[in-house]
Amino acid sequence: MYVTSSHQYPTGAFMPIGRRRALADWAGGNDSMIIEDDYDSEIRYGAVPLPTIAELTPDRTVYLGTVSKTLGAGIRLGWMVASQSMGDRISATRRAIGDHPSVLLQPAMTSMLCDGEWDRTVRTARPLYRTRDHVVAAALARFGELRGIRAGLHTVLILDTATARDVAISCATSRVDVPILDYSTRSHTARGGIVVGYGSISDDELDYAISILVEAPEAALLS
Repeated sequence: MYVTSSHQYPTGAFMPIGRRRALADWAGGNDSMIIEDDYDSEIRYGAVPLPTIAELTPDRTVYLGTVSKTLGAGIRLGWMVASQSMGDRISATRRAIGDHPSVLLQPAMTSMLCDGEWDRTVRTARPLYRTRDHVVAAALARFGELRGIRAGLHTVLILDTATARDVAISCATSRVDVPILDYSTRSHTARGGIVVGYGSISDDELDYAISILVEAPEAALLS
């Protein structure tokens, strides 16, 4: 089973400790493995980190992490924590595939980890994204339920599916791209929402997008 327990995309949900323990018990009772992608775990704004599923059942979990959100996806570096037997099998498969990260970037990343530079980068970025998280939440709270706040680089505003589509279309006319939850589902439901990302843009671009966005749901909800 593949899970993103720290911050699921697109709903922004996190897995509570009870669900994590239940999943760990399920894996043991069903002779199964869990792939735990610790997506957005380093980008939290005051939320207390919970024990990973890998901590609860290390022999039944392969734990994944990446620097895509902190240093950039183009670096193509991440890590994997697995049991010895599973790690040997994964390493053998990787050697057979022959696709390896840059031999220059690997020691550079190791140096950043050892001297604390990566941690400083994360701690420097976190206040910026915390402010953006607050700005987005303050602008959209009056329109409905918000999810995904206090973590990650996006916030979800829950709307009915038809309204969410109207909002996305309205924003697109002003060159603001707003994904809707419906894009990430295989089946259509009455309840949907919009996904507001604030990671790879400037503060000015975010201000503009919000100015357009706050008008769209208001018009859609009143129509």
